[in-house]
Amino acid sequence: MIVLVRNQIIKPISRLEQATRSISELNFADSDIQEENELGSLSHSINLMKRSLHQHELDLLERNERLKNFSSNLAHELKTPLSVMQLLVDGEDMGLENPTFLPDLNQQLEDMNHLVANILAYSQQMQEELPLGTIDIQAFVEKELTQQRLIAPKFQIELRLEPCRLQTNEQLLRMVFINLLTNGMKYSLDNQITITGEKLGSDYQLIFKNKAIQMTDQQIAQLKEPFVVGEESRNNHLSGTGLGLSIVEQTVKGLDGKMTLQQKNNHFIATITLPIKKETVLK
Repeated sequence: MIVLVRNQIIKPISRLEQATRSISELNFADSDIQEENELGSLSHSINLMKRSLHQHELDLLERNERLKNFSSNLAHELKTPLSVMQLLVDGEDMGLENPTFLPDLNQQLEDMNHLVANILAYSQQMQEELPLGTIDIQAFVEKELTQQRLIAPKFQIELRLEPCRLQTNEQLLRMVFINLLTNGMKYSLDNQITITGEKLGSDYQLIFKNKAIQMTDQQIAQLKEPFVVGEESRNNHLSGTGLGLSIVEQTVKGLDGKMTLQQKNNHFIATITLPIKKETVLK
């Protein structure tokens, strides 16, 4: 009887105590209790909790690493326009003639303003929960295109949208849409872009397609990194920084969707897929 109590109760309890101690030491390996009783059920629950904690730890480590890389790139990117502005001001102080002084300075200020706006949008994604609303995709897209047509009236935008109402965060969806639209407009070789929207089961897919120079698979993959651009812009009057596609990917993930980039038949294609309905949006 004593042996039975020792094997069935005391030893499993001791192993459970070791398992809980290992959690405090950030060791999330499963415990090996196999008894088919209350202690076995408790051990199973502890193992599930450990796996959940382990995944949470991995998510935090990945997020911290992403923030470290972002901060490093951010410092470098902010330094560039500031250095250019300092050179412009120094040249003016030295009496050097520069007929484009004010336009050049204004361009740097515009670039910095756009960069800061993207940074603020990026940081908003650190929120734990985002408010949701119902959006008529056709009305939403037409509203955003009205502003872009004022900026670039000669640019041709072909629109083919299947009607749909999305349950999502309007502010973040706007940031995604504007980034992908302006990216396509800036690097289009023929001043044209096609935007297609269609339902795919429980999802809605938006496709941005424009003619572009040929890029390797590696170059396309690098476009998702902060502050990376694929080529010199063909339309320099449109403002923007290389932060856009990195923000788009992180934002789409935060909206429980996905983004893909590809090149086909001399066209650059950016595709985002979002759920039509969602109960909540968690980062």
